[in-house]
Amino acid sequence: MWRALFLAVGVFMMLLGAEALAVETVDFRPFLHKANETYKTIPYDVEPWLPWSLICGGAMVCIYSFTLPTRFKNS
Repeated sequence: MWRALFLAVGVFMMLLGAEALAVETVDFRPFLHKANETYKTIPYDVEPWLPWSLICGGAMVCIYSFTLPTRFKNS
């Protein structure tokens, strides 16, 4: 159970970091968008170190999750 939890957290962190690298703006549109309605655009400004830190941290958590079963069997 702990292995699956840590693996899910690590994958989530890596996906969030990849999203922060790819997204430049976020567009909010109404659910039923009509032709004459405008939508709001918000710039998605993050620090340059944040996406890479999330990707690296998520990768380390995933690698840690793969070592959990062997660590519990040895103790």
